[in-house]
This record gives sequence, C-alpha cells and structure tokens, in this order.
Amino acid sequence: MPTLPSGFAATPTPTFSFAVRLGAGPAGAASSMRVMLLASKTNASTAADNVPVEVFDVTDIEAQFGARSRLAALCRAARAIAPRGRFFACPVADPAGTAATAVLTFAGPSTAAGVFRMRVAGRLLTEVVIPNGTSASAAAALVQAAVAAVAELPCTGAVGGTGNEHILTFTAANTGATGNQFRVVFECTATGVTVALNGASAATRGKGYFGAGSATAGVGAVDLTNALAAIAGTRYHRIVADIDDDTNRGRLKTHLVSQSSIDTGRRCMGVVGSLEDTLSTVQGDATAQNEPRLTLVYNRKSHNFAGEIAAAYAAAKVYGDGRLPGEEQYLAAKANGLSLYPAILATDEEERLTPTQVDALLRAGVTPLAVDNVNPGYASVVRPVTTRTLNASGGASYLVADTSKVAVADAVADRCEAWAEEAYADKNLVPDPTSIEQAPSSPYVVWPASVRDDFIAILQQMEGEALLVDVARYASQVTVAPLVVDGTTYLVCKVPFAVINHLHSVVGEALQSA
Repeated sequence: MPTLPSGFAATPTPTFSFAVRLGAGPAGAASSMRVMLLASKTNASTAADNVPVEVFDVTDIEAQFGARSRLAALCRAARAIAPRGRFFACPVADPAGTAATAVLTFAGPSTAAGVFRMRVAGRLLTEVVIPNGTSASAAAALVQAAVAAVAELPCTGAVGGTGNEHILTFTAANTGATGNQFRVVFECTATGVTVALNGASAATRGKGYFGAGSATAGVGAVDLTNALAAIAGTRYHRIVADIDDDTNRGRLKTHLVSQSSIDTGRRCMGVVGSLEDTLSTVQGDATAQNEPRLTLVYNRKSHNFAGEIAAAYAAAKVYGDGRLPGEEQYLAAKANGLSLYPAILATDEEERLTPTQVDALLRAGVTPLAVDNVNPGYASVVRPVTTRTLNASGGASYLVADTSKVAVADAVADRCEAWAEEAYADKNLVPDPTSIEQAPSSPYVVWPASVRDDFIAILQQMEGEALLVDVARYASQVTVAPLVVDGTTYLVCKVPFAVINHLHSVVGEALQSA
C-alpha cells in the first residue's frame, strides 16, 4: 500500500507536488533561472531593507544600494560574468558593531620621484605619481585623492588631523566582521617614501587585510532572517549570501531545505564564499552544513571578498563563462575549470593552494578556486561540489557531491509536477484496465498505469538530453498507486532515476614496447 511522501500534509485542496529525495541511490533544462543576491546596502541608497528587487545595469545598482555597498559589489561581480543574466537583490541591514579599518602610515620625504601603486579590495587604483621632495603628509594626501576618485570602492579614505596628516585610514562602508575580508596591496617606487600597514614595519611594498594589526577590526554579523523571509514567497533558483559565519549559514541552509520541500515546491540551491585562512576551519564549516543544496566557494588570501566570489561563481555556474556552458545551456554542466574572469582575481602565486590542500578541501565539501589558465591573473573553479560529505550515520558520502546531482533532480521534480498540473487538471481516476482495448475512451479520465507511462516518457526524454542515464533499468521501479486520505484521492508516485555522472579524470598507462 502506498504512503504519502514524507513531509507532505494531507489536504483537501487540489495538489500537484513532488518531493526531491537526494542521494537515494541504486523539465527540460532550466530556463530563465533567477539568481538572488543577499548583502548589505549603505546609507547612501534608495532601497528599503528586506525588499527584493530585480537589478539591471550598474547605474541602477549603485543608485539603489549605494556604490560602495557590499550588495552593489555582488551585483557588479555577477554582471561582469553574465551581463544578460537575470539577477535579483535583497538589501540586508548593516549589523550593529564596528566598521573595519586599514591604516597606512607614510614616512618621507621622497629623495627621488616614483609612483605609488595600490589595490584595495580587488580594485586597482590609478597609479599615483610621487614627485621628488614629497613629504609623508603630501604623499598620504595624493593617495587619498586616488582613493576618493574610485566611487565603487567598498571603503572611504581619510588623512589624520593635525600632527597625523601622514596617516591615511581606510574605513569599510559597511559595518561588520566581513569588512575584515578587504585586502590592501601596495608598492612605492619613490625613493625615501615608505608605508607601515596596520602597524607593521615600514616598507616600500606590503599587503594585508582590514582589521589586522593595530587597525580596527570589523565586528558584528548581518542577520539574514528577515531577508530570507522576504524572498520566501518567490522561487529563486540560486541564492547567494554575503556571509561568513555559522549562524547565517545555518539560516540559509534551513531556507534552502524548507523552500525545496514538497509543500512549498520552490526548489533552490545556495552559494556562500569563504576566505578563512585556516584550512581546517573552512573544511569544518562545510562539513558542519553537510547540505547538498549549499555550495561553499573558497579562495584563500583572496583580493576579492567572499560575497563577490560567491556571486561571480553563481553567475558563471548558471550562465557559463563564454567557453564552458552554464546550467542555462546544459543543466548537468560539469563546470570544472569554470572561469571567473573578469570578476575575481587569482590568489598571489606564493599563497596558492597546493594539490594536497585542494584534494582535502574537495573531500570536505569545499569548492576551491585556482588560477585560471585561460585568463592569467584571474581565478577559476577547480571543481564545484556540494557541502554534503556525510551520510546519516556520519560516514563519508559523495552520492550528491556534484552540484548537478541536485540541479537535475530538481528538474525531474519540476517536469513531473508541471506535467501533472497541466495534463491531469481535468482528469478523474479509474482503475487500471485489464487490457488496452478495455481502456475508457473518455478524455477526462486517467489510470495509474497511464500516469506511470507518462512519467517514464519524461525520464526517457531527459535521458535523450544527457541529463539522466539507465532509465530502462529504473523504469520497473517507477510506481503509481492510488491512496484515499480523508476523502481525498491521491496518486502516490515513486520516480527513481540516475543523474548522469561527470567525467572528472582520465588515467591510464602509456606502454612503450620496443
């Protein structure tokens, strides 16, 4: 006797719903996928907190959220990857706390002319000319002017007051601990001019993060609760959150699971980024989530902050990178080597992950970035994986390691659900006929065996699209059986399938015989 799917509450309201059971073992490709971006706006914005809107060009983005806001940066990163993608954004209120700072203390004067080069939070500033004889205070003022000229920097710069004019302080435009992810890299070729970054020794070149050393660390974390509630009524296929803390990752995970449940049916997947310097910590963050609908993208010592990384990844994963297809073109796209050009810079050579570290990250459910061989200087995806690495008993499980295992499973449910809603809306149910000749001729009835045949046809079509495999093997396990609960008749359907596997590696032996 059939039973209703777990999580589905019997209701007298006409219902067409399918649950997704991931990793159960032995819709055509999605179109017009909607990507939602969650991050902080600034006070210099017109948008209200927790109100989702569709976003378009850069002018629109910066007017709504503030040019220096984290949310505007996420939108720009996504648009850089996919200019014609469909993106939505929901502003999140800044957390209570402090904004991160970076402090540059200049020393001089210069004894020979040179230039000052700087990159802040991944943005390259205009090269600053330092003339011969420039004092420390004048050098700081010249660099501050270059900073002020870049309206999209996620920070502002100001020189100190009387007696401290040689000190240039950057302050993140948003409060919160995620401001500590902003990186500063500088080089000065003007002889005699040196800079101490965040209290470190004065030097002609250096790099570091906001909030390090003697600088003020950003404190506080956004609360995604209201933003997630605000977007819960609409289906967004991919949700990007600018977060890097356990609490908000848990909130996002709960949202992904609840929205994808049979009684809601707004199936979705989420992406977050991480810059955590300690590999064991980022591995633990992924394993703690253990959620096939959540991807954690990692770029140690990144020039770009975590939310930008997540936004660029989601845009490339959905829309492709111009060379490799995205899910819009082929839902089961593998995306190994997916380029994040021109949005995400590669980690500096001396700080890149080793092959052993990459292997450990993938095993822990972390999606690591590496240098892009096609676009030098930029990052690419080694291999996309979900955070699901453990089964119910705590053992290793990689049944849904590839993100396509989830994306294609959602598409099966989407297609079956859409077919049932359209094809059976005017139908009544009769028992299976003993033979096809005895089948009712009325166009207003169906029977379990005919519904079963319809679902198998859907699976066969998806196999022809290279999304599923072994449909004939699983066809005998497709079941459709009637069940009456409180006077309401249900057709309880079990539709097993196998998602096509990715080809990740080719190995062999070259055998020289003479």
